[in-house]
Amino acid sequence: MKTRDVLLNQIVRIVFLTAVWAILPLPLSASEVSIGRSAGWASLCLLSRTTLRVPSGSGETVIGGNRISFEEKSQQVLMLDEDSYRPDTNTDLLLHFDRRNEVNGGLYRLMEDGAHYPRTERKFGPGAALFRKMENEIALMPEASSLLYPDTLWSDFTIEFWLRPQYLEQGETILLWQSSRQIEKALAAQEIQVYVSGRSLTWRFDNIFLPPGNGPFSIEIEGRTPLVPEQWHHHSLCFNAKTGMLLYQVDGKDEAVRYITATGQEGSSVFLPYIGGPEAEPLRLGTGYTGFLDELRISKTLIETSHLKPYPLKSGTAETIPIDLGGKHARVVSIETDSSIEGMSRIGYFYRQSNTKSDYEELEGAWKPFVPGTPFPVESKGRFLQLRFELFPDSTGSKSPMLSEVHILYEQDPPPVPPSLINVVPEDGSLTISWNAVSAHDLSGYLLLYGTAPDDYRGSSAHEGISPINVGKNTSITLTGLENGTLYFFRIAAFDNDDPQRPGPLSREVYGRPTQNNTQGRP
Repeated sequence: MKTRDVLLNQIVRIVFLTAVWAILPLPLSASEVSIGRSAGWASLCLLSRTTLRVPSGSGETVIGGNRISFEEKSQQVLMLDEDSYRPDTNTDLLLHFDRRNEVNGGLYRLMEDGAHYPRTERKFGPGAALFRKMENEIALMPEASSLLYPDTLWSDFTIEFWLRPQYLEQGETILLWQSSRQIEKALAAQEIQVYVSGRSLTWRFDNIFLPPGNGPFSIEIEGRTPLVPEQWHHHSLCFNAKTGMLLYQVDGKDEAVRYITATGQEGSSVFLPYIGGPEAEPLRLGTGYTGFLDELRISKTLIETSHLKPYPLKSGTAETIPIDLGGKHARVVSIETDSSIEGMSRIGYFYRQSNTKSDYEELEGAWKPFVPGTPFPVESKGRFLQLRFELFPDSTGSKSPMLSEVHILYEQDPPPVPPSLINVVPEDGSLTISWNAVSAHDLSGYLLLYGTAPDDYRGSSAHEGISPINVGKNTSITLTGLENGTLYFFRIAAFDNDDPQRPGPLSREVYGRPTQNNTQGRP
């Protein structure tokens, strides 16, 4: 029974000391905080022109020249947001093809989306539409005020898209719209078609442009440069309603030009596009085509310069929320990063540190630059740390830097050491405990732990309070209401002025026994 009692008593003491140090934690001399990868990006705020991206879908896709697996969320990287088209007042139709059943802007209602979105290939954004010959197509119904709505006279317009054909077979159709209008008291077919002919694209307009007298009129404009399968190219057709110029460009370079005028030359009367028909007819994409299609835009304006590079020639920024380092005197030792820098792209790193933060999760003060992997200034201290990242593309807008992970190594200000000289003086029903003052610049006071067994400081009989007792900056205290003849055991810890307070390690144990004959207590 004695062995069992001793074991139970030891267990009780261990549990009690564990509970005490839950209140009085012992700090580590160095700590680390990570952002990104397995730690995630929850502390990051995207401010402008930046994004967190994981290549989407099964398999892999190319981002900035590197292949990254989609399957693990820990593979997210911070990078520049791509310069994708955004809808504006001139947008007639905008399709990013990032996911199924989505129209990103314009005046069309989606009727059918039979395309595939494997996200194993794209030009902008996380995905592109994949068509497989006759198996699928996308159909969109024009609504009021759209260019393809009945009884609509056009002015300037631009049709553009990115194309990555698989085969370039003769007659593959990328875009098709068919309707009718009245010509000389009879209905005649109207058609807009973009199709493959001789390994290049042909744009055909049947009875779209309105000549004087409202007669029949058809025109084709063809590319001169043969296309290569499995390569992305940007195709753009724009019309200038003032001059009648119809310009076809591939990758920003002129392929063909026609003048839709009475003479076929600049300077004569212009034929404007007109949509007739008794009712709206759908615009169809990918009919009989095999390959990828991305970033299709129809605009009610003349666009002669399109976005051909993925990134704007501007920087993008992201900031962390204030990171709590646990104490007012915490010091950053160094910050290391894992990044991928290609070409002339780069990342600028900045920080600020403070003991207070605003209600908007911001720190005050100017941003200071730092170089990853180098020591931080010794004088830079504070409980909260905030980081800012500024990302710059390369000189052509083709490459973005990528930030995968950030490691912050920091030290908390060590708490005060415990007193080394402790004396216990017994009195009748009381004990006076005194100790040497601790030298610490941020000392706030001392905690006295007491109890009636070694390493068991659950004392509660003293009139001054239950253990542990906060004695402030005093270096002595007399505990009254104690039982004569009973041994009492003590330890002392100093604590600093951090918020929350951080006690240091415990002193060595001392003991004393209240008695009427004033026997000195001994360490």
